[in-house]
Amino acid sequence: MIRQLTDFIHFIWSGYIFDGMRVLDATVGNGQDAEFLCKNIGEKGSFDGIDIQSIAIDKTRVRLIEAGLSNFTLICKDHSEINYLYASDTFDMIVYNLGYLPSEAKAITTTVQKTEKSLNSALQLIRVDGVISVTVYPGHEEGRVESDWIQKWSQNLNPKVFHVMKLSYLNQSESSPYLLLIERKK
Repeated sequence: MIRQLTDFIHFIWSGYIFDGMRVLDATVGNGQDAEFLCKNIGEKGSFDGIDIQSIAIDKTRVRLIEAGLSNFTLICKDHSEINYLYASDTFDMIVYNLGYLPSEAKAITTTVQKTEKSLNSALQLIRVDGVISVTVYPGHEEGRVESDWIQKWSQNLNPKVFHVMKLSYLNQSESSPYLLLIERKK
């Protein structure tokens, strides 16, 4: 049974994950998604995690090491800089968890300007048949602005190249988080 959005997202990701895949988590946060992904891509898989906050990188590193995982690289950088770090067609999956780091400073949040740059880069970094997963949190001021922007942006992606799907709860408030999936077709 799916009780939380995270459980649902992991369920959806399971349909895309394969042994040996290359994954980028552009906003690692506390490392919950990183642990799930590292465990499921296998030892031959490769996980790269980025976060602007060193505390997020440290928490994720501890979490992954305690889980006995070693198939990861963590970098303390802003997600808007991924185009400087990787070549085109590098990743099978790129994931984002927008907003702020839970249990830390809520003033440090993703922004439209940086997310726009990062997602435009992600479109180049994702391989054919790969997926970009974006969890959007419109429940705070910057999150609402980001949500409005990302919906307009994603609706304008070329349908011959990308499939875009929004998954949300219909019986909850409009400020509830939702998942956006972008699949690269060619």
